Amino acid sequence: MMGSAKSQWVFWCFLTKFTRNSLTLLLSMVLLSDAVGATPRNRGLQIAQQPGTTSQNATRAAAKRVYQEALPIYRAVGDRAGEANSPDSNRAAAEKAEAEAGQLSKQNAPLLSQVIPKWEEALKYWRLAKDRKREAKALDHIAKLYLVRGEYPKALEYAQEALPICQALGDRDCEGAATGSLSLIYKQMGEYQKAIDMSLKLPSLFPETLDLPPTVFSTIGQIYSQNLGEKQKALDYYNKALNFWKKKGDVVKQAEKLDEIAIVYSNYFGEINKSFDYITQANNLDPEFKRDRTIFNLSYLSLQTSSCSDKLALIKKPPKIEQSKNSSNQSASANSNAATNNIEEWKQTGQKWHRREIIRAEVEFLEMLGGLGYGRIGEYEKALEVYKQALKMRQMMGGKPDEANTLK
Repeated sequence: MMGSAKSQWVFWCFLTKFTRNSLTLLLSMVLLSDAVGATPRNRGLQIAQQPGTTSQNATRAAAKRVYQEALPIYRAVGDRAGEANSPDSNRAAAEKAEAEAGQLSKQNAPLLSQVIPKWEEALKYWRLAKDRKREAKALDHIAKLYLVRGEYPKALEYAQEALPICQALGDRDCEGAATGSLSLIYKQMGEYQKAIDMSLKLPSLFPETLDLPPTVFSTIGQIYSQNLGEKQKALDYYNKALNFWKKKGDVVKQAEKLDEIAIVYSNYFGEINKSFDYITQANNLDPEFKRDRTIFNLSYLSLQTSSCSDKLALIKKPPKIEQSKNSSNQSASANSNAATNNIEEWKQTGQKWHRREIIRAEVEFLEMLGGLGYGRIGEYEKALEVYKQALKMRQMMGGKPDEANTLK
């Protein structure tokens, strides 16, 4: 799979903040893990050292003994299906199915309706081979594919099945992967407390990963600010992340967290002056902009469209930061022209995601087409038609918060 289970979870959590700009990358990363196989060769020693592997080997050996004892009977009665159903043959079939999934994923426009069945085929053979570790990994991988596709109930079903297997094996890496998947799925389904509970378990599953706690704190802070509107709890968790980096003495990471807090104040609570203060603090800590500029740019652009835009001259900024296309000093005519130009592009992008069967991405571009496209130029009937189509898709996906946002 792609890197460690922890690195996958961090990557996915970060991408949920910038979904519209990142779905292509998210999909490519998941499919890349198909292409390179579920268990990279260079992780053999690591897996061998995991708790539970000894018992797993014992289970395989027992299954092989049972088969060898039954083999003469299969041959005597002419049961060729039973004769062929050996642990080794099932393992080979599972690996073949995973390899075929990898080949499909290498295509320019892989279809999840082709990739997922291959993984489900692999899952069937891992079960027949009685390889619980590979069964759990296949379950979690299928869950992630359904999450990318936007079918959250299906994703939940597979991830919930993977977790107890990982726990029974005593395999922290496996448990961490399934726990991370569940935290993301619960968030998309609007079960925020469950998402928070799952996220809080991750640092104990990956204690050697020192930068995981602040990532978890920021993710929980995002849920409280963006989804629950609980300002104090959001700030508590963002400040936990900030204090973590203060103790480490990492001023660049501190500046990144200050930028995140600035976005919380401006975008979710409308406190522009507070946002300005935190951006200023971040710049004082990191005047050379060694930090990730994505978050800074978002916070800067939110100030640009606010009533405090006159303070922008006081903020030092990277040389290549662009003026917001939606800045308040743009004319209505310019905004209308921009919307008209974007409509065709968004249509084509939505159709691309439709062909690739990525419902989650398609519906988001439909909502952009309705609100920022047709709605902006006054074609309200077309906007309503597009929103109705998006709502129907949201209902099918099972993401209640997104469905509510579409209704708004």
